[in-house]
Amino acid sequence: MFCTNCGANVEGGFCPSCGAHIPPAGAPVAPAPAVSSDIGLRLAACLIDAVPAIVMLVLFGWIPIAGPMLAGLLLTVYWLLRDISGRSLGKLALGLVVVKRDGQPSEIKDRILRNLTLVIGPVLLILPFVGMVLGPAVAGVMGVSELIVLIVKQERLGDMLAATAVFTEVPAARAAAA
Repeated sequence: MFCTNCGANVEGGFCPSCGAHIPPAGAPVAPAPAVSSDIGLRLAACLIDAVPAIVMLVLFGWIPIAGPMLAGLLLTVYWLLRDISGRSLGKLALGLVVVKRDGQPSEIKDRILRNLTLVIGPVLLILPFVGMVLGPAVAGVMGVSELIVLIVKQERLGDMLAATAVFTEVPAARAAAA
């Protein structure tokens, strides 16, 4: 049996890693409380998610005027829809999944709403001339803000907006296989 809180292998009534109470087999189980996964994993997933964005900027950013606008449009779509299936590229690679705070599966609208904070900079980049200055500046400020809130509150601004959390998917997958 695995702990629904941290995923550790449990033999008794309490998890040896986090101390959570584990009900006996066959007892009704309430949904796991929404506890975000490790911040290090989330940051690593974000770095993986940034690779396609960097590639888009390199491919289109050198084209005068229209390049940044096209990059802004593509980046807006990418960042907004990156979690559409519940997992971005980084989350897929690291075994993370976006869920509601109560541990239930998130809906598409929740996953889009949580990414609204990430598209403010790319949306501004679509504006000709002024967007080339405002877009990167606002994206940088939002990125730093997201990072600070993630470190301090253990969740992103987008997670707070959409009432979502990021779980490590391994415990549920192991429990289903057992």
